[in-house]
Amino acid sequence: MVEALTYRLSAHTTADDATRYRAEAEVSAHWALDPLHRLRIYLGARGWWTKDDEEALIARCRAEVDTARDAYLALPPPRPTDMFDHLYATLPPALAAQRAAVETEADHG
Repeated sequence: MVEALTYRLSAHTTADDATRYRAEAEVSAHWALDPLHRLRIYLGARGWWTKDDEEALIARCRAEVDTARDAYLALPPPRPTDMFDHLYATLPPALAAQRAAVETEADHG
């Protein structure tokens, strides 16, 4: 396990334009200090990590993610009432009425 306090190299979200509040030179300078990049170089210099190792790891991770994605996509779609059924251990009365209305609409819609 590696714990690393590091500079945020990417934007907060896809809607964030980080160039509005920080210079490209600032970000570029921090790429050289990136802990993952530095660890890769350190391990490679000692012969403990190779490009083949990295490609194999990426392939295993990609396969694992693809399997998880396919399993998720194979699930039936949730029922409209699921948002009520999985929110509280005991549904508050105000939401019970809303749930009943959603169930009625789902059954007749």
